Amino acid sequence: MDVSTEIVLSDDHLMRHGQGWPGVPMILVDGLLAMEQSAWLLDLRIRGCSPHTLTSYAKTLALWLKALAANDLHWRNIGSGAAERFSAMLTREGCANGTVRLRMIHIQEYYRWAQVKGHIKTLPFHLQRNDGVQSKKAEGSPPVKLANKTRRSVKPQTRADFDKVLAATPRKTTSLLLRDELIAEAARYMGLRRSEVAALRVDQFEPLNPSNKTQSIEIFSAKSGRLDSVLVPAPFIKKVQDFISIHRVAMVEGFQTRDADYEPPPNIFLNERGKRRGQAVSPDYIGESWRRSSVAAGLDTRFHDHRSSFGTNAAKAARLANANTRAIVKELLRHKHEHTSEIYVKFDELQSDRLIRARIVNDGCFDAPTQEHPE
Repeated sequence: MDVSTEIVLSDDHLMRHGQGWPGVPMILVDGLLAMEQSAWLLDLRIRGCSPHTLTSYAKTLALWLKALAANDLHWRNIGSGAAERFSAMLTREGCANGTVRLRMIHIQEYYRWAQVKGHIKTLPFHLQRNDGVQSKKAEGSPPVKLANKTRRSVKPQTRADFDKVLAATPRKTTSLLLRDELIAEAARYMGLRRSEVAALRVDQFEPLNPSNKTQSIEIFSAKSGRLDSVLVPAPFIKKVQDFISIHRVAMVEGFQTRDADYEPPPNIFLNERGKRRGQAVSPDYIGESWRRSSVAAGLDTRFHDHRSSFGTNAAKAARLANANTRAIVKELLRHKHEHTSEIYVKFDELQSDRLIRARIVNDGCFDAPTQEHPE
């Protein structure tokens, strides 16, 4: 049975403990609220989960419910086979091992919550640890084995590859070409995640002065949900302001010509075509669009590589300035812990060591020409 799933955000009417909880992802199945799954998401929000984490959980559950319905299964009455088939489906659809593991962990956590709440008596499965050891919590439930997570190394992107991917983007209008370039540059030169880029607003950039090199904007972090201050490069300010005043204005006027009741969202980057025409571009669209253009350009890059480029460039600049590299990278990337920034620092140190070794080999292994032995 084929069903449609949708994720919507709650408003102030969602109450718990006498308090309203707006902005919590709620799952609809064929237009009806998935009660237990949405209740779990609310519990996670109350426990302090960030919006980014909640959205990830909600997407997993929506996929899970849709996959179960396609096999005429109810979420309460499944076995390990359903979990294995779901894992295999994700792999067939091109999900990386790490993504598959993450989604399966989400589902396992949901079923543990459902057992505690009394919605089910026993766990239908447990994820097999790499060493094959079964946890006490999972006793009696069949195991589901997963592939090891593939660790992706830091992969900064050169400006040449950046331009090559942009050139492969199938856009026909100047507005869309510039929009996609600015979306990518916001990640490359500000260290933003794709959801943070999608959330950039007009009112954040309009008051900025392009001649001031120490300006910043405040954004909500996609990871923690806290309000962070992010520095904005002066040249980027000018490009964004020009885009807003010329191209975005023209796009909005075009939408209003077709629909007199159209009200533009506050976001800078809008969809010009398709079902979401006039709405803000989504984080998923940003990631998928860059990936498609990357493949068309014959490269293997993802949108998050822009943030890697920002991190490694920051580490290099801090090292050359004899500054506290780890602290600066942590602050610029808005990491919670300094050790999270370590991968960018170590990558820069490794690249620096390679250059030093190459210089030693080239300068030291061949004697300079002398009068006795001219070249």
